[in-house]
Amino acid sequence: MYNQTLCNSKNTMTLLAGSSAGWIRKKILEDKKVLYGRVNKVIEIKPFSLLEIKQYCQMNNPNINMEDVITYYLAFGGIIKYYEKIDFRRLPIENFQDKNFQNYIMLEKEQIFDSMFESGLHKEIMQLLSTSKNINENGLRTNLIKLSEKFGEHRTKLIDDLNDLESCRFIVKQKNKNQIHFMLNDPFSYFINYWVNNNYLFTNNNYYNTWKGNAFEIMLFNILNNNDSLTK
Repeated sequence: MYNQTLCNSKNTMTLLAGSSAGWIRKKILEDKKVLYGRVNKVIEIKPFSLLEIKQYCQMNNPNINMEDVITYYLAFGGIIKYYEKIDFRRLPIENFQDKNFQNYIMLEKEQIFDSMFESGLHKEIMQLLSTSKNINENGLRTNLIKLSEKFGEHRTKLIDDLNDLESCRFIVKQKNKNQIHFMLNDPFSYFINYWVNNNYLFTNNNYYNTWKGNAFEIMLFNILNNNDSLTK
């Protein structure tokens, strides 16, 4: 029906959406058989900007200061769902220390990876990048060898899962001459893996400052890439 009628109709548009990002990349975008060449446009849904998050926070607390807004943005980025359980009458550190809030964001983390990706190394890769912040080597082969120290003999699966994470903007791959490194690009994943998985305490100023410094770098990278503004 599609081949004979719909594909030639100027009045018909077929939209495909789903939460399993890995499946969509493999079965739709990179398909070499049935759906090859049939994708005309990929519509990217971007997270909210810092300005939009500021406006959302002010809707919940008109007196919230910009430092607190940025702290929330460092933790959750522009994904509005992560802000649902925040009590904006409290300081960010008070929300972060709340056990119910920690249980909520841990559940969110599991749901994200279970729904977006098929079984793989995605969570382990993100945890490694959250610990080491980035992996720098002279060339992709050396980079993959270093990653294999963590993931054993899963080289093919590792490459595939890195592509999944990159296509969903969880990580970015940067090239500089002969050097390639993968950098964490998702504030929420870094927040979860740094604090909860390492059992760090939010009351420890050294850990807190380290997290904020690294998260600030991720935030600036995203703002510059999306042409957002820190001054509005």
